[in-house]
Amino acid sequence: MTELELKDQYLDAQRGTIGSLLIDAPAVAGIIFHKTREDDYIGALRNVYRVCREMYLEGKPIDAITVRHQMGPEYTQFLYELMQYSPA
Repeated sequence: MTELELKDQYLDAQRGTIGSLLIDAPAVAGIIFHKTREDDYIGALRNVYRVCREMYLEGKPIDAITVRHQMGPEYTQFLYELMQYSPA
């Protein structure tokens, strides 16, 4: 497997993880925030992870609508695309 293929798989895994969080946070949030760190994510995924983690720690509900509200309308399409990567 080439380095590019590994990078693509890594990004797909990150997208799937965050997408699953947006779809069903109560089922996966504890695992995601316990097992992963912000540093494990890159670019815009890191921003979404950070916002979701802050919301989780504050006891706020996490879904595409609440996260979009926190992040701004410019993230609408990106959040939608992340949910498409979710295996959930």
